Amino acid sequence: NDSIAIMAGKRAKRARWSSMVHKKETASAEEMEISSLEQQLGALEEDIRRQSQDLESLEEKIDDLRRENDSNKCFRSFKSIQGCQRWKPVKLDKSLISIHFQGEVQEATLSASFKTTTSGDVICEVSTEKPENDRWSLSRRTPQTILPVVQSMIAELALSVKASKLSSTEDMGFMVQRITCAMGRIDSNVKELIQIKQRFPTLLVKRNPKDESLLVSVDFIVRQNMLHASFKLTKTYPYTPVDVCLYSKAGKADMNIIKRQLLKNAKPGFGYMFRACDVIMACLQIPSD
Repeated sequence: NDSIAIMAGKRAKRARWSSMVHKKETASAEEMEISSLEQQLGALEEDIRRQSQDLESLEEKIDDLRRENDSNKCFRSFKSIQGCQRWKPVKLDKSLISIHFQGEVQEATLSASFKTTTSGDVICEVSTEKPENDRWSLSRRTPQTILPVVQSMIAELALSVKASKLSSTEDMGFMVQRITCAMGRIDSNVKELIQIKQRFPTLLVKRNPKDESLLVSVDFIVRQNMLHASFKLTKTYPYTPVDVCLYSKAGKADMNIIKRQLLKNAKPGFGYMFRACDVIMACLQIPSD
């Protein structure tokens, strides 16, 4: 029995020793696994840090590009309107604001001076003379045929502005817009008349002071055909149809064909009268039977 007990004690001792060795090996393997996981976690953290830095750098580049794009938009917007305004301030004071308006031709010029009184009233004085030492305008001179019409339109605009009453300083902005629009219409009409004059030297223009309309007459000469056309341009030009009078001075121009073609191909809009002249010229170039 003693030997059996000794053998049982030895087996138990070996079992405990084997268990301790197994536990130590298991603990060592777990420590190695934990260390490997910690290394992997460190590598992942480093990768995340690098990616965060790359993301921050990318965001900075995006912000720079966005700012550059906004700057380019502002620059393009500025370039799109640069030179489009038809006026410039000549004098800015607490009681006096003087603005000069300049059209496409030298004679299309107007200056408006807004004065504020002690009572708060606003007085508008108008002049058709250029300011002294004015180097801003590089406008071309008006052809002599059209010059009286330009001077008449500017004088009429000056009288209209002078007759307007301003109740407060807020009305000055609306007056500047009104003068700008009127100068734009004058420029549009003058440029079209100059183009027609260059193509058809027989152009004649008269101003009708009664209804403030323009009477434009053009002689078309094609071979044996000579046709006289008269256009009446009202305040609504070029947005509404114009009255056109045609009569043949020589040849056998077919008036019915010309009138039909004018109704079909010469529609209201910018360049209305120039298109009408082209249509008439094209009809006269068609050989007659």
